[in-house]
Formats: sequence, structure tokens, C-alpha cells
Amino acid sequence: MNHSGPVVSSPHQHSTAPSSEPLVATATSSSTTGASVRHAVDSAIRITFDPTSRAARKAQRRYERETSKESARQAAREAQVAAASCTDPTVIAQARSAYDALLTERRRRAQLKRELTIVRQRYVDSKADCRRAKRASLDADTRAGIVRLDGYGQRKPRMRGWLHALMTPLALAASIVLICLAPAGMMKAACAVYGLSAVLLFGNSALLHLKSWSPRATRLLCGIDFSNIFLIIAGTNTPIVCALQPYIRRPYLAFIWSAALIGTVLHLLWIRMPDWINSVIYVALGLAPLAIMPTLWSSPAVGPAATVLIAVGGACYIAGAVCFAIRKPNPILGWFEFHEVFHLGTVAGYVCHVVAVYLVVCGMR
Repeated sequence: MNHSGPVVSSPHQHSTAPSSEPLVATATSSSTTGASVRHAVDSAIRITFDPTSRAARKAQRRYERETSKESARQAAREAQVAAASCTDPTVIAQARSAYDALLTERRRRAQLKRELTIVRQRYVDSKADCRRAKRASLDADTRAGIVRLDGYGQRKPRMRGWLHALMTPLALAASIVLICLAPAGMMKAACAVYGLSAVLLFGNSALLHLKSWSPRATRLLCGIDFSNIFLIIAGTNTPIVCALQPYIRRPYLAFIWSAALIGTVLHLLWIRMPDWINSVIYVALGLAPLAIMPTLWSSPAVGPAATVLIAVGGACYIAGAVCFAIRKPNPILGWFEFHEVFHLGTVAGYVCHVVAVYLVVCGMR
């Protein structure tokens, strides 16, 4: 009777049979891993990004470059293996010719890259030479008194600051007259606030623009200069609104001075605020009197004449702010440019408003 017992395998069977299967599995997995990873990346790109978006296109191009590089490496490895096992002289000669052509192309590209680097360096050097020559020319013109520079090295027209320098003593004299004519009490204090804001505006502007300061001092004076515009807006409203009834005067003055103080602090913290943001804030705050124009027109102390002057003065301020924002026009280059047009608008607006305040003061006497 034959009994089936346990089958005992030989040591050779234990050593060879298990080793062949992992090798096959490893080869299969290595051949499929790259394709699966690329497929997963491709799917992630298509799912995560909108195919029409810039990020999706950029990621797709990066993926295609990596895929092409990997394909080129794989082809190079296969070519090396094939070349090592090849014995045909014709194929070997063709391979050597292709390799020599590849080396020649690489040398040509390296030479072009070196030449491009030299050209770029020459361009950078030429720009630096132009800047130095321009700076030397400006320095020579500055020493000769032909042109002035601000704290940032920018050219200043010859009339920069002179309009406000002329207006400083005139504003001081007008303020003294208004304070003397104003009735005692709140109106006199309001005229003093208005006069102080006007003198600060014109005086600081003249001090900033007539002299060349260091960059640090220029930043400080610029912050004060822009902040003074908020103060002149609030200061101009103060004596005019003081002629109205308390139920209008109190909330309006609270709003206008709160906005002015917030704008002042903002400018002192953000000195290099862009010009267009400055202009938008100034115009928005300067349009606040439109809310009380009918009341000013019908008020006995203000009346139509002062109301018209207030509107014309506000239009002058706004026109100057627009010129400052768009940096146009420049009537006389080197003498009277867009910044001077802005200063001219502030002077015209101040003249209209100081006459309006004078009419209000006379109406309250």
C-alpha cells in the first residue's frame, strides 16, 4: 500500500523558486510605477486646477517638461545598452557621428550662453554709466543754480514752493484781520483755528519745497505737508459752520474733524502714500460741504454770495488735486509744472474761502 507522506523539497528548490518571482514582480512594478505616477500627477493637475487657468497651464507645461526629460533619460539608457552590445561597424560609426554632433551643439550653446552673459553685463554697465552721467549732470546743474533737487534726488522746477512762500505772510495777515473782526467767543476761536491751519499749510509747504533736505527730513516734512491739507479742509469748515444752528454745527464739526485727524495720523504713519490715494481722500473730504449747501444758502449769516465762493473754492481745490494725481498739465517744463498747478489751485481755493469767511464774519457782527 502506498502511503502519501509529506513532500520534502530540496534546498535548491527553496533557494531558486522564491527568488525568481520577486524579480519578476520588481521588474513589473518598476515598469508600471513611472506610468502610474505620471497618470496620478496628470489626474491631479486636471482635477485640482481649472484647465483654462494660468496655474493649470503652468503646471501642465512643467509636467510635460519633466515627462520629456524622463523619456529622454530612458532613451539614453536604452541607447547605451544597445551600443554596448552592438558590433556592426556602420551603426557604431553613425552613433559616433551623432555623438560628435551632439557635443558640437553643446559647445555652440555654451558659447552662445557666454556671449549672452557678456552682452547682459555690458547692458547693466551701460545703464550704470548713464545713471552716473545723469547724476553728474544734475549735480553740475545744481551747483550752477540751474536746477534744484528734492530729498529723493528728483528735479524740482524753479517755481516750486514760491507760491506758498508768498502766501504765508498774506495768510497770516488775513487771519489776524478775521480774528479781530470776529465776534467774541466761539467765532473768534474758529477764525483762529482757520488762520492757524492756513499758515501751517503754506509755511510748511514753502519750507519743504524751497530748500533741499535730506531724505529723512524730506519724508517728515512731506508727512506734515499732506496732513496739513486735512487740517485746512477742517479749518475752513469750522468758522463757516459755526454760523449755523447747533443741531447742524455739532455733528458736522465732529465728523469733519474726526476724518481730518484720522487722515493726519494715516499720513504720518504712511508717508509715501501714492498720489492718487491722497487725491481721492482729499476730494472725498472736500465734498462734505455739499451736504449742507442748501442750509448755507438760506442761512442769514452765510447767504448766497458766501455759498458761491465756498463752492468755487472747493472746485479750485479739487481741480488742483486732480492735476496732482494725473501729473498734468506741465505748462513750462523746468519752471511751472503739474505740482505748481496744484499749488495754484490751493491758493485760488484759499482766496475764495477766506473771502467767504470774511463775509460770514461780517454777517454775524
